[in-house]
Amino acid sequence: MLFFLTPDVQFLSHRKLRSWLTVIGYLEVVVEMGAGRAGGDHARWLLITAIEITKLVLRSLLLLWYKIGILPSPPIALHKNSKPSGVSRQCPSPHCFLGKRSKRLVRCLDETSLAPHQFCGVSPYEEGEEEELGDHEDNSDDTMPLDRLQTLAESLHIVRPLIHLFIMARLGQCSWTPWVISAALDISSLCLIRNPGVLGCRQRAELRRRTLVLLLYLLRSPCYDRFSEAKILFVLRILADNIPGLSLIISPLMEYLPAWQKVYFYLWD
Repeated sequence: MLFFLTPDVQFLSHRKLRSWLTVIGYLEVVVEMGAGRAGGDHARWLLITAIEITKLVLRSLLLLWYKIGILPSPPIALHKNSKPSGVSRQCPSPHCFLGKRSKRLVRCLDETSLAPHQFCGVSPYEEGEEEELGDHEDNSDDTMPLDRLQTLAESLHIVRPLIHLFIMARLGQCSWTPWVISAALDISSLCLIRNPGVLGCRQRAELRRRTLVLLLYLLRSPCYDRFSEAKILFVLRILADNIPGLSLIISPLMEYLPAWQKVYFYLWD
């Protein structure tokens, strides 16, 4: 698939590819809704296809070129609450304060008279530790390479959204065929991962997340339109009528559920 790539692709580091995937993941809903308002449903689906093709290329590069393995979703976490073991948590200078959560250095109020050069270049990590931290991130357990069968399984997971889109464009959103094929690809991908115990912690966590995401097929058309919608609304109505105060939450949920189902529950990872 990536036979046309040359060594020039090395300028695209896996960190950049992960960053792009993370940005796309957080912005795609807003961009799709904007395209739908500006150009109608046809423009919205064209943009969705372009986004999924872009994600397919980026994920394929990470899997086949950089051998990243099972990529978590999102690829880059928003917050990192902890640092790897062996990295000092002590402020290297008596003239600064190291925030416990942000790990950001702030000049102490008593030392505001210090010349700028006396504070510049101070890092929350001692010399050599930033490099150690970067190496730790690069060698984290979510980048463990996969064997052939596991690579095939991850490839099925990567191409599934695009296959779903193409079949749905041909047969329509009311057809059961894209729903069944998409579910079959997801289940096959999970089943082909042999012995997940040899994978890293983050990889196993991602597999658990993908297993739970299978429940979202109950909220995807046409299953939602023909079976799930009536049952879900029935249960929510019973809860709202019998539990005092819960109607304040459930009533808006019931009103917005059709809109959320249309936007979020058709092929999201």
